[in-house]
Amino acid sequence: MIDILKSMAIFSEVAHLGSFRAAANSQNVSPSVISRHISILEEYLGEVLLSRSTRKLALTSIGEQFLIHCDEMLDSAKRGVVSVNENVEQGHLYVTVPITLITTEFGHLIRAFRTENPKVDFSLVFDDDYVDIVGKAVDVALRLGPLNDSNLKAKRIAQVNRSIICTPEYLANVGEITDLADLAQCTWIGRKNPAMLPVVHSPNGERYTLARQPKFLQVNSVQAVKKLVLSHNGVGLFSDMLVEQELANGSAVRLLSDWEVENMTMYAVWPAQKTTGQLVKKFVDFLARELDEL
Repeated sequence: MIDILKSMAIFSEVAHLGSFRAAANSQNVSPSVISRHISILEEYLGEVLLSRSTRKLALTSIGEQFLIHCDEMLDSAKRGVVSVNENVEQGHLYVTVPITLITTEFGHLIRAFRTENPKVDFSLVFDDDYVDIVGKAVDVALRLGPLNDSNLKAKRIAQVNRSIICTPEYLANVGEITDLADLAQCTWIGRKNPAMLPVVHSPNGERYTLARQPKFLQVNSVQAVKKLVLSHNGVGLFSDMLVEQELANGSAVRLLSDWEVENMTMYAVWPAQKTTGQLVKKFVDFLARELDEL
């Protein structure tokens, strides 16, 4: 039965356009293909649907009755497609996000997406650890840095700029920091030793990997790093957007400002074994369009 549905659709096209050639043009196939579908349909039904002459086609009485059902089938299919498209505008997104994105700017992006899509609800889970997106049925996860899981599909979202930060009070205690070696006298605060072992570029373009620091205070979240650094306990590595306000009001300063910390890539990832829904695709494309450098 499934194979005959396409022939039914072509029969409707022929009936409404009035010729095999017109139907062939609309479907971008040859008239012989159209003729074959009509023959298959008539053979399947055991009835003649079209009376043919060299000048025109005409529906038989059976053909007129059958056309009603073919049109109903096509109308139902069109309504189904419209319904699916409309559902792209509503639904629920379960998204995991690194804590470094707890910022006003990211909040504005969520608000902008929800303004464009008022029927979309969110569950946003901010977590520095990688969440099992398959086991937790996460729709999409935003992740920073290299991707190691080949079982996930991914799309690049943005480049995240980073800086080494401390407070003016802490800097006054440890003295001037003009070179990477000077960081050895500082207490490094991070989730790893140091966080992500960042690559830095000197003012003359030389590339270095920041060495593990002898003084290290390990914590379990980026927010904890920020609290401790702003309490004058040491230095830390941050995305610029996470400390934008503090740098602007002078409560934090950027160390080695002539040096450049390599930025990190942010990806949207989702399970490879399931089809990405249109709503997920719409959200990921929105982020990729709105974000460039953070």
